[in-house]
Amino acid sequence: SCFAALFSNYVLVERETGEGEFNLTCAMNGCLAGLVAITAGCAVVDPWASLVIGVLAGILFLFSSRALVRFRIDDAVDAVPVHMSNGVWGGIAVGLFATKSRLEQVYGEVSDQGVFMGGNGTLLGVQFCGILFVIGWVTTFMFPFFCILNYLGWFRCDVLNEIAGLDLSYHGAKYGDVDSIDKILEAQARIQQRGRTNPRHRFSSNSGSTPVRVTNSSDPPV
Repeated sequence: SCFAALFSNYVLVERETGEGEFNLTCAMNGCLAGLVAITAGCAVVDPWASLVIGVLAGILFLFSSRALVRFRIDDAVDAVPVHMSNGVWGGIAVGLFATKSRLEQVYGEVSDQGVFMGGNGTLLGVQFCGILFVIGWVTTFMFPFFCILNYLGWFRCDVLNEIAGLDLSYHGAKYGDVDSIDKILEAQARIQQRGRTNPRHRFSSNSGSTPVRVTNSSDPPV
């Protein structure tokens, strides 16, 4: 999955720009995508099938990540491509590649196996039902929760904290020379004290507060 994501990205970037790129982020997230995809079927698929599942997981991660960018959906850490897309794929893969002998070793007597292993599709249908149930459960309980967070202005941090980075602004972690970032945060604090920001809409760049640019003679514009 790691190499599938890495080299698929290289090929796509080369076709788009004329020069390929070995992207470390794609490699690492490709690894995670493979781990997610094999979780459901790790005990019931053959080694060759796990290889197929991993390769397809890396490719699926890459195209899912690009789809989010295309549709302007914010997912800075690629959680949806890694966990949702490949969680669904891993569930489907059980219905395609699970062997009857391995299923019996884990669950006892079974009546079906993966479609590609000679099954009649019952197991695949059960896997689809499980996937739809999880999607429905998460949507029912989490969508209202996120709507509440959005209404309260807690769904996203404000723009200045995004620029500074949450490691620094929320957790106090500092890496190297961050004098200019500290100045941004100080300016933000002064603005908030004056009541010039609207908490309900602070996740939006159209919050009504004036953008802050902090510069000095030694630092580049921020």
